[in-house]
Amino acid sequence: MDDRAVVPLAIPYNTAHSGNDYSVVYGSANREHVEPLLKTALETTNVAAWRNLVEPFGQVTETSRQMSTERSFTERLAQRGWERPAQYDAHAQVIIRLFDEDRGPIEDYDIYFNSEPAESSITNISDLIEHKHKNGVTPNVFVFYLRTDKWDGAKWNNRLDELKSLTFSIEANEPETDDIQYVPFVLPLDQGAMKKWIRHHTTTVMDIYMRRVPSEDVFRIFPA
Repeated sequence: MDDRAVVPLAIPYNTAHSGNDYSVVYGSANREHVEPLLKTALETTNVAAWRNLVEPFGQVTETSRQMSTERSFTERLAQRGWERPAQYDAHAQVIIRLFDEDRGPIEDYDIYFNSEPAESSITNISDLIEHKHKNGVTPNVFVFYLRTDKWDGAKWNNRLDELKSLTFSIEANEPETDDIQYVPFVLPLDQGAMKKWIRHHTTTVMDIYMRRVPSEDVFRIFPA
């Protein structure tokens, strides 16, 4: 995974999906934070320049997180009924794409995450999952959305530090016949390996190929 290109990502300060004042598209109160990012992105025309934006765009996100802890910002949040700058909690997205060894999609399956809490922690991986869904157009694609750190009123806590290890497993079926089985997929991860696959502000796409095993009844040769 470390060899794959990182996509530049910036979370501008004081910006939301919609609204007249703070929309990322047409908000009037945040242009100074949004327009330079848009201009830079539109002027980036080659891969080398694109890669050079990873660090400065990441710094924009960190600056936004720090600015969100200032009293003036938290007071505005309280006026809106928000208790903390939760919109700046880091998230990760994990996309699973399932195929058999011939690149045929596998659409009937179960995905399991089993975690072991770190010492003095009761956190489970399920506590981090904010949303999950199977893609309606391509059912062999499943998406997990995780909150990987959390603001406690004074600082952000890395939720991944609360997990000692993670075992990721998949069981697949062929619903129309009992003559096809799939070899289960199991991936045990210690904390270090887990943090390579699940990262703040990052989408990880995992293409998994499961061996399709036919029974002897699928194809038989009989003597004449």
